[in-house]
Amino acid sequence: MFINSSDNSSLYKELAQAVIGENAEMIDKINVFKAFHNIQRTKLHNVGLRLFLGKDIRFRMSVGSDVGEALGIAERQKGEKAFVVGVGYENGEPVNIGCSYKGRIWTKLAGDIGHYKKWCTNLGAKLANDQLDPNQILRETLIPKLVIERPAIFPVWIDWDVDMYMSHESRFRFLVDGSLYDMANCELALTNPSDEGNITFALVTEHTSAEFEVVLFENTETDTAYPDFKIVQKTKANIEVEYGSNRVVANKFFEEFVPTVWFADGSSLTGNVFYNLKQIIAPYPKENIIAWDWTGVDISKEAQKVDPKVTNSIQFKVIQDLKKEDFDIIYDDDYSGEIADVLALKLYDDRLEVKMYHLKFAVDGKASNNIKNLYEVCGQAQKSVHWKHKEGRDFISHLLRREPKTRKGASCSRLEKGTLDDLENLLSIVKQQIPVKYEIYIVQPGISKTNVTDDILTLLGVTENYIKEIGGITTKVIANK
Repeated sequence: MFINSSDNSSLYKELAQAVIGENAEMIDKINVFKAFHNIQRTKLHNVGLRLFLGKDIRFRMSVGSDVGEALGIAERQKGEKAFVVGVGYENGEPVNIGCSYKGRIWTKLAGDIGHYKKWCTNLGAKLANDQLDPNQILRETLIPKLVIERPAIFPVWIDWDVDMYMSHESRFRFLVDGSLYDMANCELALTNPSDEGNITFALVTEHTSAEFEVVLFENTETDTAYPDFKIVQKTKANIEVEYGSNRVVANKFFEEFVPTVWFADGSSLTGNVFYNLKQIIAPYPKENIIAWDWTGVDISKEAQKVDPKVTNSIQFKVIQDLKKEDFDIIYDDDYSGEIADVLALKLYDDRLEVKMYHLKFAVDGKASNNIKNLYEVCGQAQKSVHWKHKEGRDFISHLLRREPKTRKGASCSRLEKGTLDDLENLLSIVKQQIPVKYEIYIVQPGISKTNVTDDILTLLGVTENYIKEIGGITTKVIANK
């Protein structure tokens, strides 16, 4: 039985007994934390402890990087978890949840009575499961660590602050030497990535690229030194960012809306906050790799570009093969701000299916199983999962805004199949809340299925795991024979 009330002054024990009988028993204390079961990549925002110091009981609240210490104190039986608040992903959807030892469980999710009933049913199944260990569940949460040195791991991709994805693409506008861009036609990209040295990244637009550096350091300006970071602009360009009524220089913007850098092992760094995955991720199954025949394709050429198109490129080959299938729209989304290099859409009575194809050329133009063939394309695939959590109308609007495709004064339509009228029609359909189902493809002919290495399968496994946990999306890999 679940009791919901805006008045938290009572536990409503009498009401519960009146409805389900005198033997009604509240689920409380450690058992409430079973609510975090099956929530992936959980980040705890707040942990409250009741500390038992002799006869005294004291309360301590920890936030941010202190939550790891708080859980450690509770684990050593010096304290009892009073409440825990966190966020994560369940079945590919973002969730937030809070639990109190008194027996209260809450969320910031919004919905109607049907959504509330579904939430209660899912939660009740967890709370009633005697096989779940609530302490073990909390041990597996992601604990933030403040650092003054970057990890010695290869960075794979960088992405916007997650809050930026919650807004319309046109809310944030980047003014670069007098030219205006929004998120639909610019992106962040790592520059010269390696496993050592400061991390650098670029704001990339159709016409220019401006480089920035993430500098980690120990701040000694106060009595107590603490880990800190700053973003330094390395390019001389004049760059400002407008959002709402605000207008700030780019490096200060990135210090407020901090990009996240993701590494090859699945760990991440946001400013000076480092998260390390605790779970062991299985390699991508070799047998699941789809081997294509790339005869006639120069696999050192990734893009088909603008008319005249490069007909022996990887992108041209993918598009021609997709034209043989039954898609309604095939869209060339290449260049800065892309969702994927190629998008294939099919409308059904009850859903819109979208297949995202992320492509990368082969280093040295041959199938060599060089892991460098995969770092960037795996990052692009992971970055695109954010579209799962946006409205379908935002997805279609993105395609409409980016038509036509232009480069160095030349232009052509991005629509390889279908028309603008077809896109406009889809926009009106998805506004009626028809669900959009995504599937992600990584295309790299520089990888041989027959001779694929363990390192490559591990990287693909990390990528597949992220996409599945964050978006509930299936990942497929297309390679060479």
